Amino acid sequence: MTEIDQLVAFKGSSFLSLPRREAVLGLLLRPNDQRPWSVEEVEREVGETLAVTDAIAALHAAGLLHRCGKFVFASHAAMSMDRLSL
Repeated sequence: MTEIDQLVAFKGSSFLSLPRREAVLGLLLRPNDQRPWSVEEVEREVGETLAVTDAIAALHAAGLLHRCGKFVFASHAAMSMDRLSL
């Protein structure tokens, strides 16, 4: 299991949803696009509204993203993990 698998995994999550969580987190960690994203923007970029909603909930529960109303952005922990894995 890779570092991201361990960080993103949380009790009750499905292994099958991991690729969608990686896609959402990858979007939020884009070097030139680190900004708050609306949930609708994330859904348009990643696709599959329900899977994105589940991925956002899982990443939020794992402490890898923050929510502010209809907006989401990568947490400091997620950005640090991304820098360390380079």
